[in-house]
Amino acid sequence: MNQQDADHLLEKYLNQTANLGEQRLLESWYAHQATQRKLTDADNFEHLADELWAGTRKKAGLTTAKKIYRIPYYWLSAAVLLLLGAPVAYLSLRQPASISSIARASDIRPGTNKAILTLGNGQQVVLSSSKQGQLAMEDHTMVSQTDSGKIVYQASSAAKGHELVYNTITTPAGGQFQLTLADGTNVTLDASSSISYPVAFNGKQRLVTMTGQAYFEVAHDRTKPFIVNSRAQSIEVLGTHFNVNAYENEKTIRTTLLSGSIRLKTDQRQAILKPGEQALVIPMVNGLEVTAGDVEESIAWQKGYFRFRQEDIQSVMRKISRWYNIEVTYEGGVPTEKFSGTISRYKDISQVLGMLEYSKSVHFKLSGRRVTVLD
Repeated sequence: MNQQDADHLLEKYLNQTANLGEQRLLESWYAHQATQRKLTDADNFEHLADELWAGTRKKAGLTTAKKIYRIPYYWLSAAVLLLLGAPVAYLSLRQPASISSIARASDIRPGTNKAILTLGNGQQVVLSSSKQGQLAMEDHTMVSQTDSGKIVYQASSAAKGHELVYNTITTPAGGQFQLTLADGTNVTLDASSSISYPVAFNGKQRLVTMTGQAYFEVAHDRTKPFIVNSRAQSIEVLGTHFNVNAYENEKTIRTTLLSGSIRLKTDQRQAILKPGEQALVIPMVNGLEVTAGDVEESIAWQKGYFRFRQEDIQSVMRKISRWYNIEVTYEGGVPTEKFSGTISRYKDISQVLGMLEYSKSVHFKLSGRRVTVLD
């Protein structure tokens, strides 16, 4: 089968119009390509199965990304890079095509578990996955780090009735961290984020303040509402799972509810969210809109992925810059194409940028910790 035939069959496969015979023919061709290229097995099939990259090509005159369908797992055993020349879809696996302007010696590793814990007296503790055991005693509450790297607060009965003592955990660019609050609530912080909270919840409510992005699994307590204050909004819950994206450099604050219900308030408006819904708050105009949310997109970061859905390159690069702690500049204009797809957050930056380059609509140059986007 020649390249043109393969292109045609791949397009039919992606559109779910290929019959069984055509699917088997394409699979056979795919296996032959793997043999010819002598590529090795993939290291993580579950992650790589989601790395279907949808892009746009200027020469095809397309401005949006088409929907991509999952390639069967047995295709992944060859761990090849499939570039059939189709104008809308690419499958990236173990090693993306090399980027000539990026030297491997200067590659940038992905973010890791790291943060700064600021105690009530102002003392700061550097956190990493390597620390274990008790870190501090705050207002009769033991602060410790488990062998899995999570910070845990365990309040004793003596902590009740005392004046609230607050701690803050701050993640840098290129960092993330998990903690369990004294009430049993679990919080995961994304890069360039922070959360301030009492070491023990002694009042009539459980109040925390956050910046950046955080995923909450709130322990149920009907007698004490859990309140999250963030940029331009306040969220009240009794016990539920939700994600808040409230970065200062994003125009819209996105709160996505996974389970339970939450009441979200701004200065002028409020709304109650049901599971699967997303609240969009635009601080500049005090706007509030509730829509059907993309739950997978909202928590992809917490599961170890970048997930893009019709996003422009500036939105894509903001996410990448926070996780890899890089500076992003643009040269020759800003590409206007939209991107959709998923990429593992555990890859070196050269691999991530390589996958983006498959769209043929954007190119990159890496110098130190600066990435230049080339139109």
